[in-house]
Amino acid sequence: RLKPHAIVTIENEDIQLDVVPDLGGRIVRLVYKKSGTNIINLLDPSENFYPVCGGYDEVTAWKWGGTGFANSYEAKVDGKSLTLVQKKPEAFVSHYDTGLRFVRTITLPESGARVHFTSSIINENKTAKTFKLVCRMVVNADSEKAVLKARTDDGSFITPKSSNPEKPGRFYGANKPAGVWRIENILDDLTLEHHFDKNQVVACHFLDDKNTNMAKMEIHTEEQEVAPGGKISMEHEWIINQFKNVLK
Repeated sequence: RLKPHAIVTIENEDIQLDVVPDLGGRIVRLVYKKSGTNIINLLDPSENFYPVCGGYDEVTAWKWGGTGFANSYEAKVDGKSLTLVQKKPEAFVSHYDTGLRFVRTITLPESGARVHFTSSIINENKTAKTFKLVCRMVVNADSEKAVLKARTDDGSFITPKSSNPEKPGRFYGANKPAGVWRIENILDDLTLEHHFDKNQVVACHFLDDKNTNMAKMEIHTEEQEVAPGGKISMEHEWIINQFKNVLK
């Protein structure tokens, strides 16, 4: 579990993004250059799932090896764009090959603290498979100041109410954010805002740990049957803003 891994970097004048292709194409650093702040939260090396947890990754409902978070990816950089294509499992773990292939393109603008994702899972099986796509970001968040807000259909931002009282942080149905949710004043006077197509996303999940100053944001597509050669795709964007400049 403790060994070196290659890092691939893309950046513009406002942000730097570091990815480890061998660890699920995981984003391990997202630095806002004006303050030098890294918003990414990673597990401590002593934790059981280190180093394949934390940061940003993409998963599905399959078990270890087919989920996406532990797979190795081919990486290709083209300017400020990085494309990650999941490799087939090695021979000794071939029984983990679900026939699903993750493909992700991460793109930065010439300037601006924005990260755009085009994310897909392709069914390369000869039969239909049922699965979903989950995109998740684990970040550093000040436990005393950070506040979760979600946009409503009328454009206003509110503190979202869980759709299931027994499971706080689950937002779906009428309580699902209308295409935007964010953690305000996450740390160092910064806000992290997440934009997505509300027609592609069926649920948003949020988890925070006040003891470790960690927060996790997930978006889920609907679980669906996908024909051979078909795919589930999602486009979404993460934006870092100064808290004072966030629209209310």
